[in-house]
Amino acid sequence: MVNDTFAAQVAKNNAKHAMKEIIVRYSSIDGASYTRTYTTLKGARKFAHEWIGAHPEIGTSYAVSFDGVGKITVSGATLAELFPERE
Repeated sequence: MVNDTFAAQVAKNNAKHAMKEIIVRYSSIDGASYTRTYTTLKGARKFAHEWIGAHPEIGTSYAVSFDGVGKITVSGATLAELFPERE
């Protein structure tokens, strides 16, 4: 699974309806990229927060760190679930 592209992982995710998978991809402006697959929102949220912080700028289909260096995209969950509003 390490060599799979993000698109291939998303396709696998869409094909599996029995078990919910959340695929989170981090990418940065210097070309670094890490993709992880989770079965719980807690794990997916932890990964996303570690890479871009708990309160990023939210776009239509991605979240960006405050400094603009890192970006998170997700499949199987929403950005609002990964980055809930402060209470």
